[in-house]
Amino acid sequence: MAVDLSNPTPQLSDIQGIKSVIPKAGFWAPATILLLSGWSTMALVPKEESFRVLTSFHSPWMDVLMRNLTYLGDGFMLLLAVLVYLATNRPKAWRLALAGIATSLVVQSLKHGPFSEVARPSLHFKQLGEMIRSIPGVEQHAMNSFPSGHSASAFALFWMLALLNPKRRYAFPFFILATLAAYSRIYLGQHFFNDTIAGATIGMLVATIVYLSWPIKTGNK
Repeated sequence: MAVDLSNPTPQLSDIQGIKSVIPKAGFWAPATILLLSGWSTMALVPKEESFRVLTSFHSPWMDVLMRNLTYLGDGFMLLLAVLVYLATNRPKAWRLALAGIATSLVVQSLKHGPFSEVARPSLHFKQLGEMIRSIPGVEQHAMNSFPSGHSASAFALFWMLALLNPKRRYAFPFFILATLAAYSRIYLGQHFFNDTIAGATIGMLVATIVYLSWPIKTGNK
């Protein structure tokens, strides 16, 4: 069965698509500030230092919270969102699926390609003679740290959901969820700040390209 994407010829310059992005400032405005400040921080602050600062606040209840929030960037969340849209709006479902798959392909090609030897915090600090905090129920991985796949997936998913949702008031809550998912990767000791910023950037860029290539009229409520 042919899939109707409403606009079979992608046009990145589509004015209607760009206009529909602008009202979702609740997501893209704080995300732009976060990413620009994040890249600046990466250039000025060693990743070891930013990791120490961002993991200096912890407690048992935060351990539980972050273990659960990290699933927001899991592939299961994307699948769940796609299934919901398949039952209500198939064109939106295809765009959401495409954004998720494309983001994953970009991230994995980097993680297992030019950055395959980048160590995760546990191994990196071990090589420096330090040990990071161990969180019960969390298995520490060693390699393929850059970029963060969960951060990329979370930002691609929630940014696309903000774009596809006709109600602009959900944009900022979606941004908060994406940010919490990314921070959970640092808190759990799975990634450096650099990894999450790079992943979030990839996720937003890929989702934006997909959306602008095949925009959908969503309204501005």
